[in-house]
Amino acid sequence: SQGTYSAAYACHLTGGDDQGIMIYGQDRKEIQPYIYQEGEDLHYIANVGNNTVFGWKYFAFDSLSKLSLTVRGSANGTLDVFTQCPEGGVTPVCTSPVSLTDTSQWVEVPFTLTSPLSGTLPLYVRYSGEGKLDAKDLYL
Repeated sequence: SQGTYSAAYACHLTGGDDQGIMIYGQDRKEIQPYIYQEGEDLHYIANVGNNTVFGWKYFAFDSLSKLSLTVRGSANGTLDVFTQCPEGGVTPVCTSPVSLTDTSQWVEVPFTLTSPLSGTLPLYVRYSGEGKLDAKDLYL
């Protein structure tokens, strides 16, 4: 499954701090993550905040030991990668710190897995921290 995958292809997207409360007149884009198209060919997940989870199903791995995610924004925290939906104390397969200050410049965040991935597995990413970021591409 080596290659580049758009974050917009994610089949799982949940906002971590959303209480499910709707306020009349409030744009949901202010508080929830969403898939956005900018121009003709730029698609990404926008407004990724604390405890937002996004994921893809499925990849066929053959000893994958590194991956990266392209992000931008104003955020300070960590990105955790999982091979199952991160609920109930699931341990990430890798973690990377993220400290972003430029909302216009895309940067690549590298991850080194604790042990190589093999087999057919999903991938989930969870952001934990302050601020918001956009996620563009996953590189395997």
